[in-house]
Amino acid sequence: DPEHGRYVKMTTRGGVLEGLVAVGMPRTAAELVGLFERGAELPADRSLLLRLDGPDQLAASGPADPEG
Repeated sequence: DPEHGRYVKMTTRGGVLEGLVAVGMPRTAAELVGLFERGAELPADRSLLLRLDGPDQLAASGPADPEG
């Protein structure tokens, strides 16, 4: 999503994450790094990972800067 400064690329083999690049999506990146470190399979619906930093999740966590 260039408009919002977000980018995710994953490489997999046999459903297991082998590498990743994530920019501007901290929750997604944290989950992907955890999956990578455990050698765990990705969920069948990988779009679930992208929703971790979606507008509904960001609104639920509140503003990043309480004074802003």
